[in-house]
Amino acid sequence: MPAGAQWTWLEAFGRAEVDPQVVHGSNWQKAWRHVDSYLDEVLPQDCLETEVKDSDNFLDSRPEEIILRASGWGRLEQLRREKTGENPMCGGSMVFDNQSLGPDQQPWLTLLMEGYMPPREPSEAPGAFVVQSQWRKLLEQVIHDKRSDHWLSWFHLGLMYFNDGDVEGAKHAWRTSLERDANPWTYRNLAQLAKHEGKSPEAVNLYLKSSEMAPALLPLIIETCDVLIELGRADKSLEIIERLPSELRLNTRIQLLEACSVIKLGQLDRAESILNENFELVDNREGDEIMTDAWFELQARRIAEAKGTPIDDELRQRVRQERNPPKNLEQRNWPGI
Repeated sequence: MPAGAQWTWLEAFGRAEVDPQVVHGSNWQKAWRHVDSYLDEVLPQDCLETEVKDSDNFLDSRPEEIILRASGWGRLEQLRREKTGENPMCGGSMVFDNQSLGPDQQPWLTLLMEGYMPPREPSEAPGAFVVQSQWRKLLEQVIHDKRSDHWLSWFHLGLMYFNDGDVEGAKHAWRTSLERDANPWTYRNLAQLAKHEGKSPEAVNLYLKSSEMAPALLPLIIETCDVLIELGRADKSLEIIERLPSELRLNTRIQLLEACSVIKLGQLDRAESILNENFELVDNREGDEIMTDAWFELQARRIAEAKGTPIDDELRQRVRQERNPPKNLEQRNWPGI
């Protein structure tokens, strides 16, 4: 479909009553012609074409009542196009008004209308992300002109570069963000990048810096501990968890990560006290098998400890084949397999 093109059509849905002997017969030509003839009789093609032409009358008609507004991103894009003289993205029947704009759009609206990205304290969340190339150019310009040369602008610019596949550009932007002001959000992004590049020690160090700057930010703590366990630093994961306020320690995802950490550290009784018959992961996600994996690892280590033998992949595989987790810890799609 060419850029800027518009194709319109009308579809009709309903129950068809045709001869089953014909449509399920072996003669394909006869079958489809039989159905085609039926359709021409109950809903002629001319009627559909007329309806399509008549629909042009309301394609640009504003609705009489708006029952529910979507997010303000449509309005923001509409305003951007108006300011740059681009064609509108839709007709008048699609209403994107100022009432849909909210806090997520406000920094980008300021960038568009006033020519700068509003700064924030490093302790504040960076806000909603935008990666569209037109916004990248706007942000690059205000940074270059020293109107928004602060940590937040460089943080968002790094996301834009990374989205475009410019990893080196993202690194430079995020390192510049930290030069402008140390913040947990940029440390986290650089940590993820280091992890994907196989630079485990660097990833661990950056994640620790990030979590130290936001010690009570639950999503960051969960991600940090999860990565630390994966990268063989369960000791650091446990240190973070044990420093958490009591209300965060009660979070079941945190409790599960604590169990995973102490299993790696050989504290099996402590892990069993967490992964008992009353444990319930309240934010269980489809495809997430962390509870089941932790239980299998715990059983394998118990066997190895009892026999005085080292734990290995052969033992882990045998445990998976011979034992089934309790129902409250079972996350596999097909229990017992």
